Amino acid sequence: MQTIFSDDGLAQLRIVVSAKSNLDAMINSLPVDVSACLVEEVKTLPLNMPLLQVSSVNGDERVRDDGDNAARLYEALARLSPRAAANPRLWATFAFKHYQDYMFKRWPLADAKDDSTAINKINDRYFLKRMGHKGYFRHGIARLWWTAHMTVRDEEIDFEKKYALTKFSFSRQDYQFGIFLRKFGASPHIAKSILEYFMLNEARIKKASDDTVESNKGFVDFIRYSSKQLNFYASVYVLDLLEGPQIHELIEREAKVFYGDYFI
Repeated sequence: MQTIFSDDGLAQLRIVVSAKSNLDAMINSLPVDVSACLVEEVKTLPLNMPLLQVSSVNGDERVRDDGDNAARLYEALARLSPRAAANPRLWATFAFKHYQDYMFKRWPLADAKDDSTAINKINDRYFLKRMGHKGYFRHGIARLWWTAHMTVRDEEIDFEKKYALTKFSFSRQDYQFGIFLRKFGASPHIAKSILEYFMLNEARIKKASDDTVESNKGFVDFIRYSSKQLNFYASVYVLDLLEGPQIHELIEREAKVFYGDYFI
């Protein structure tokens, strides 16, 4: 049976990580022994955890496997409920026990300018720095499971179709920032509707951003702009009560405002 850190074990883990020698080891991507931290048994985790990979450790290329990793992790944790997935001890266990090597490659600490910055990054990516959906989408492993949970098409049998939106959501980091780190990003219906719009219209948006002469109207600029506008709409409409096509219409309206005649 699998184990996760107990409450006392999580407290011990924070002390272990804060030790100067262990902090230096993590900054240099060297393994830290956390075996002395207390654990408790759980029944919802598989005995064999899935492989998470980072095929390139170079800068922005580290994101290329996020979609596949998310789908793989979610499939393996089929018995995990959202309530269980809100447990900070679970994600600390994954980050420090099962996937420490993955974390070093995907979220390296070597670029931290000082120990304080490194500790903040560890709190953000290895521990759950804050509770709630914003915290889950910042954590190095939780973000994979929660993105899949928010975007999976459960009715699909085909694996690729089932996780098409999941993988698409990782194709640009701005989809993650623009959707899941906003208040409306806590709704699977809204998140899926937004991603479906961009999946269907990405070529149109890209063409408009390429054709416009204004430097502040690129593709990423529109993702950020439309996210802000949807945040505004959320104060006027109950977005969860709108059908997907109605949410698409709101984004379409903003695309025409943003790009004008360039959006065809």
